[in-house]
Amino acid sequence: MRSTLKLTGCSVYWVIVGVVLLAGITTAYLFILPTWRGLETKSFQQSYGFVQSKQTLLLQLASDYDKLDAEIKVLSGNSDSQPTIDAKKVQQVAIRNRMKQEASLIPADQIPPSILFYLR
Repeated sequence: MRSTLKLTGCSVYWVIVGVVLLAGITTAYLFILPTWRGLETKSFQQSYGFVQSKQTLLLQLASDYDKLDAEIKVLSGNSDSQPTIDAKKVQQVAIRNRMKQEASLIPADQIPPSILFYLR
């Protein structure tokens, strides 16, 4: 005995409605997902703990930059230490770039005033 599936006009209608609804929900989800993630990321970046950790990191990077600056001043009297001075200046550039990157992750009004000098 063989059973056959008979589709009536009403059944076809509900299958089409289901497919259209599924396609609509999937499309809406794909458009809403990036917006939702953007809002989630923004709220996380403005959270107190995140901002506090970035401020601490910026202050530590500024301290490292100043330490290198002091070492460069000490070494500047010796002509044999030019390669070392150049290497320390490259490190300073890397620190400034990292500071700019980290500062871009938090709101501008949350950046410590002492750090603004390094971000110019």
